[in-house]
Amino acid sequence: MKLFHLMTFGLAAILAAQPASAQVSQSFQDWEFRIGTMDNIADTSCIASTRTARTGFFLVVTPSRESKPDAHIIFENSQWDIPRQRLDYRIRFDQNTWRMQGRGRGPAVVTGWSDLENFLDFMEDVASNQGMVLMTQDEDQLAAFSLAGSRDATIAIEDCVGQLNGVPLSSNASRNPFDAGTNPF
Repeated sequence: MKLFHLMTFGLAAILAAQPASAQVSQSFQDWEFRIGTMDNIADTSCIASTRTARTGFFLVVTPSRESKPDAHIIFENSQWDIPRQRLDYRIRFDQNTWRMQGRGRGPAVVTGWSDLENFLDFMEDVASNQGMVLMTQDEDQLAAFSLAGSRDATIAIEDCVGQLNGVPLSSNASRNPFDAGTNPF
């Protein structure tokens, strides 16, 4: 818990000291966190990333004061040339596998998350596992990623959204109003 508060304070201090256009960067073992933009996402975003020798993996959350944040994952490899079409692929963690759909964009596959609660579940899998494998839908391995440092990187994303948006990322997810923790009856 102390680490979370130190990271929150540290990121808040960095954000306060930076001009709006500057990119903030922090390293966490095999992961990097930054505030900035990406080729496939135009607006200023909170970004956590890691890479293998050739392939990068990015968790991207773009805060919005008017609506829920936009969440994406991106895999990027300069040797890929993927047409702009729907792609089915899989992401395998230590204990489970996610079936994914994305869009090809040249050297990248971009997956947008319309369900923020699902994205938070995915981020928890990233944060709580040791490794992750990107696979085709036929389960051919494309890249294997270390998740060392991913817990700190995902905490930095959540804190970044809270700092830029004024509302923590987890507060933006839709919750069941009849859940015992939120049921007003």
